[in-house]
Amino acid sequence: LALVYASLADMDWGGVFQLRPFVWAVGLAAASHALLFLPGLYLIRVRRSPWRFAIRVRAALMTAFSTASSSATYPVSKQVLERNVNIDSRVTSFSLPLGATLNMDGSALYQAILLIFMSQLAGVEISLAQSLLIVVLTMASSAGTAGMPGGGIAMMAFMLDLLGLPQTYLALYLVVDRFFDYPITALNVWGDLV
Repeated sequence: LALVYASLADMDWGGVFQLRPFVWAVGLAAASHALLFLPGLYLIRVRRSPWRFAIRVRAALMTAFSTASSSATYPVSKQVLERNVNIDSRVTSFSLPLGATLNMDGSALYQAILLIFMSQLAGVEISLAQSLLIVVLTMASSAGTAGMPGGGIAMMAFMLDLLGLPQTYLALYLVVDRFFDYPITALNVWGDLV
């Protein structure tokens, strides 16, 4: 706590408050994905209450939220799906590793918004087509992102280079990623469970 306080006391809060639109955009996008899209998908496909399902798998969601690692959450996800939801182990053994590797919907959402925000900070005008391209590229590149804390650093460096943004923005990513990594990992796992 003392080390964090020392870092926060010296921080330029005026610069931090410039991140408010980014924080709101990520928060609203993640909340709508977690509370509307994924439960709606579950309700349409399974025809059962997504909220009862969320209660049954809450141990996996809490593990993901507290570890920021979808890979570390895998055994808990497998256990809650098999024991609490009665999913066959052959299904969980196939779908969960696949989801933990390819289904990084929360990470793609978060990183796309961050890249658009970084482009705006750099003064680069982005058209709607370019914004859609960023979304598609982050979705495709997030599929190989490691399921561990800070796993998106290499992908973000690649995307910054691809968009012609300075690599110094990687420092901004490292700062905001510490705060967003936990809820975004929980969102990734929620998508895997659904």
